[in-house]
Amino acid sequence: MSDPIVIELQRLASDGACPVDELLRKALIVATKLQINDFKAWIDHELTGYPSESDVPKYRVIQATLRVMNPVTGMQMPVFFEAAKDEDELSHFMAIQSVGEIQSLVSSGAKHLQSPFTSRQKQLLLQQMATPIPMECLRIVSASLLVGILNAVRNTVLDWSLRLEQQGILGEGMRFSSEEKAIAMTSQNIHIGSFQGILGDVASSTVTQKLDMTVTAGDFNSLQRTLTHAGVEASDVQALKQALAADPKPTSLSAFGPQTATWIGSMLTKAASGAWKVSLDTATKLLATSIAAYYGFKA
Repeated sequence: MSDPIVIELQRLASDGACPVDELLRKALIVATKLQINDFKAWIDHELTGYPSESDVPKYRVIQATLRVMNPVTGMQMPVFFEAAKDEDELSHFMAIQSVGEIQSLVSSGAKHLQSPFTSRQKQLLLQQMATPIPMECLRIVSASLLVGILNAVRNTVLDWSLRLEQQGILGEGMRFSSEEKAIAMTSQNIHIGSFQGILGDVASSTVTQKLDMTVTAGDFNSLQRTLTHAGVEASDVQALKQALAADPKPTSLSAFGPQTATWIGSMLTKAASGAWKVSLDTATKLLATSIAAYYGFKA
């Protein structure tokens, strides 16, 4: 009998011989089936590349080495910069490439790679190098630092899969039960926001979206105002009120009562079908975060 898909994911993440892109494709299946859309967005970026340098997680920011190619004497140390911020901008390389491209670069056997400059950076270099002999400045990236990117991705998937198991989410073969899906919808511990220490501050990027909540612990009226403002119908709000009254108070973020979890699931179904005019990703964050705040938890 085959292992549950989450256990299989742990095995692949622990196996250094497993290509990272293969690992991510397996993780993409899990994230998609559980509708963990913010984590799915991160996986998509890792598989296809990041849209811009401003979106890359902090583990993809690499300290490169600057060298000057003198046509007479060959490779030299670079010029000194008058402003530290200029040197910082030029020496940092934002790796937006897909993990597949990075794996290919690493497996090529090269110890060092060259990273191109943007047009603005080239202009800045020309201003710094006011020399009679035209010289080309190169940005050299150690291949070992690219390995660090692959390891960071592998470790993130391993951490995520372990958190899924801790939440009781394992799957049976390639399928997940309705209970497992309900847990995934309500638990913030397995969403991208809880991986800030690994991924860095991505709140303003395309990976995730910050939600400003105004719910007071124990005050259903504040919860009602928040949900009504988000477009939740009055009948649905009242149904939530009944569910909260019927369920015992949870002891943690991942332990909403059965009726509350069922209500959240029905609302996410509405979001997915278009009956509730918000995105599924926003609905997931909004409901879990606002209800957690009502219970006095910080999601």
